[in-house]
Amino acid sequence: MQPMWRWIPLLATIAVTAAAAQGTAGPSQPEVPAWAFPPPQTSSVPGSAHRFSDTAIFDRTRPVDWFPDDHPPAPDAVKGRAQLFACGYCHSPDGGGRPENTALAGLSEPYIVRLLADMKSGARAYDPHFTTGVNMVLVAQLSSDPDVRAAAAYFAGLTYRKRLSVVEARDIPRAAANSVYFFDTGGAMEPLGQRIVEGPDDAERFRRRDPHTTYTAYVPPGSVARGAALARGTAGHPACDTCHGTGLRGGPDAPPLAGRFATAQFRQLYDFSRGLRSGVQAAPMTAAVAGLSQSDMIALAAYAASLEP
Repeated sequence: MQPMWRWIPLLATIAVTAAAAQGTAGPSQPEVPAWAFPPPQTSSVPGSAHRFSDTAIFDRTRPVDWFPDDHPPAPDAVKGRAQLFACGYCHSPDGGGRPENTALAGLSEPYIVRLLADMKSGARAYDPHFTTGVNMVLVAQLSSDPDVRAAAAYFAGLTYRKRLSVVEARDIPRAAANSVYFFDTGGAMEPLGQRIVEGPDDAERFRRRDPHTTYTAYVPPGSVARGAALARGTAGHPACDTCHGTGLRGGPDAPPLAGRFATAQFRQLYDFSRGLRSGVQAAPMTAAVAGLSQSDMIALAAYAASLEP
């Protein structure tokens, strides 16, 4: 039999619980000084009736849901539970995603399941400098098969809503990078050069993880038309719609590309060209990007992102 002292904490807990259940009051507690325990401030976003504190906004296990009426009830893998990073934290409860990851809404269920399986097996890898991708691999490795299937079915049933504008420009608002680009609103400009600079139009709404945040992707002049020409196919490079469907809205075994984040699409092309993809569907894409320059990939990503889903 265990010593009596081991039971004291349990007995005390039982006594307090019993007293509360009977409505009896325990010893009165002094009122704590509010200045020593300041309450957290809460925030709102346009169009939502909800308010959340920063503690809630940045909780990876319980993503805030500003617009719960935008989507059906989410499974635990998406809405989160203790000790499980929630899919909805990074990809948002409506599956719209953000530039530093990707949109999952409207991807097919088998495709999402295959993505996670490839991450678990190592067939889908990421550059170690891209911490978002590295974190996603860890999440995949820790996710159970039932959670993966539940999340895949949920996101596949959602409709993707484009909130991205693609703008061709030589000079853009000065941008500071912190996983995603944030634009200077004071009027300072900088040359774009050969790159895509994509970020939220409202930095504070982005920080609050508002899924209705809109984004702008600045791309080099002429990128969209050049990307359209490349997408039609050239010698040795099949037309993109062969696999990705009419208007790049998705094919039987290939994901939709139309209207999705430009930087995410560039990263995929770039990773294929570097041999970081070796899953079942990797061979056709690896062949398709062979010989493409970085400028070609920018143009293809700009074109796909400019389309309507």
